[in-house]
Amino acid sequence: SATASRAARPRPGKGRVWTLGADGRAERVWAQEEGHVTRLEIGERGVIFAALGAEGRVVRIEPDRTSSVWIDVDERQVLAMGLTSSAPFFATGDGAALYRVSSGRPDAPSWTSKVLDAELASRWGQLVWRGSGAVRVETRSGNTERPDDTWSAWSAPMTSSGPVRSPAARFLQVRASFVDQAAVLRALSVYYLPQNQRPVLMDVGLKARTTKRAPDVDPTAPPAPSASVGLTWRVENVDGDRLRYRLRFREETQTVWREILRDSETLSATEYAWNTTAIPDGWYVIEVEATDELSNPDAYTLRSRVASEPILVDNTPPEVVDLAAAGVRISGRARDGMGPISRIEIAIDGGEFRPVFPEDDLLDTRDERFAIDVTTLSGLLRPLTPGSHIASVRAYDAAGNHGASEVGFTVPQPAAAPAAARRPR
Repeated sequence: SATASRAARPRPGKGRVWTLGADGRAERVWAQEEGHVTRLEIGERGVIFAALGAEGRVVRIEPDRTSSVWIDVDERQVLAMGLTSSAPFFATGDGAALYRVSSGRPDAPSWTSKVLDAELASRWGQLVWRGSGAVRVETRSGNTERPDDTWSAWSAPMTSSGPVRSPAARFLQVRASFVDQAAVLRALSVYYLPQNQRPVLMDVGLKARTTKRAPDVDPTAPPAPSASVGLTWRVENVDGDRLRYRLRFREETQTVWREILRDSETLSATEYAWNTTAIPDGWYVIEVEATDELSNPDAYTLRSRVASEPILVDNTPPEVVDLAAAGVRISGRARDGMGPISRIEIAIDGGEFRPVFPEDDLLDTRDERFAIDVTTLSGLLRPLTPGSHIASVRAYDAAGNHGASEVGFTVPQPAAAPAAARRPR
């Protein structure tokens, strides 16, 4: 119909060539990720010709599994071939053409390499090759995967090994022309120096605690107190250099950074346990510096720094003060230098601690007042008997530190029931 969309051209498949021996052993002798095989022929000495459905090529596969592009034409698909016949030919589609193949050396033989990817913008060094006879080698470079108008022109030809004459770029291609009919090119190497990439630091913060709790432990209980602060960060390291990290800290209101690590310490992990026992409680900013000095000379070393949000260091436990008893009513205050108070608990006569809410029902400051009638506590092992008892109160801050205090109280004897009134006779 007029509204039907045009069918998308199928993507070329993957090409694989296998051999099957008389003993049933199958071996893969050739593979290509882009472009399926349309036809196969076996020539003299076990040479295999594989026609491809992409880029208009016929590949010659030797018995030792080395391969080379034997035919390369402008059309896209090689659909038929008879290279082992008395009159060798092949036919193409997209578009249609019929070629006759004759033996003999080309008038101007040449070889062009695939596009070489340095992965990063690079400076080219020496171009070195081994072979015999007269060979001229040219190069061109660019920053796109396929050569286009943005690439440099082919360089002046080189007749011996030497520095690459193309400008710095990410991609390079080499072309060799065989001036001498007997010339042979056996191997070719290109040296290059990628542009060093700066490591990028991100997300400096606290490492999540992974302490496992027993199944019968209250999941809302504060964390175990520790003077070791787990620091962690992420880094983007494009060129894979070995990285070294340096850590510094300052109090939130200060401007002077102090080193956490000694110069002799080399930290390569993206986490660190910071011992804070030697510094006062407070809010601290952590700076992480990443350098690639372990992989580069000083002149090429790059650095990156990033600072964290303020991190609380609190190693001092809170206090329970003004604890008093008025009959069965226990009152007091839980206070902390940094805060906030995160939990208040009470236990009677060494029993189980039960949570207590402050007077405003919100644990959100570093000084919380509380008052509770102990006879209303749930979960007591037994009812409170008349007489003396002891109430223990403990308070936790957000860092898990806790302090406790206790006070005695008395449960009064129940009042005697009034005598029944007598009726007159």
